[in-house]
Amino acid sequence: RVRQEEEANIALIETWEDIQAKKDEVIEASLKRTGEELEQKNAKKQKMEKDKESVKLKQCLEIIPDDGDNVTIDATPLSSKSPTIV
Repeated sequence: RVRQEEEANIALIETWEDIQAKKDEVIEASLKRTGEELEQKNAKKQKMEKDKESVKLKQCLEIIPDDGDNVTIDATPLSSKSPTIV
């Protein structure tokens, strides 16, 4: 009878250990999935912020139309001027 109780206890302990191992696996998989989801959310958030910044920068750009009113400046290099004596 004592031997039967010991065998029953051993079987119960083994079953308990199996359940604990499965529970740990489920928790670990859940945490891994949560971490991956957070990484995806962060990547998506960064992309959205980058897109918003890009749109804002494009709005800030001002395109100057070419209306044909060009200004030409004639410049003479300083080294080519002859010294003037006063």
